[in-house]
Amino acid sequence: MTLTVIVVLALGGFATWAAYQDEKKGAAILVGVAVIGLLYVLLGSEVSTDVQAPATKQAPAATPSLSATSPPGR
Repeated sequence: MTLTVIVVLALGGFATWAAYQDEKKGAAILVGVAVIGLLYVLLGSEVSTDVQAPATKQAPAATPSLSATSPPGR
């Protein structure tokens, strides 16, 4: 995760520097970021790397019989 943060910050810094140097590059970078952001939002649920383990069925707990605990009338 740390490497991802470093790469994103480096790319963001480079994009900021390029946009500062030339207005046309800045507009192109803005459009590219918007397209990638939109794709991420739209496809985010399909591209997700979170994998959930399937739910396992558990046998129902055994319930004690009421007649086995004490004779009736006590």
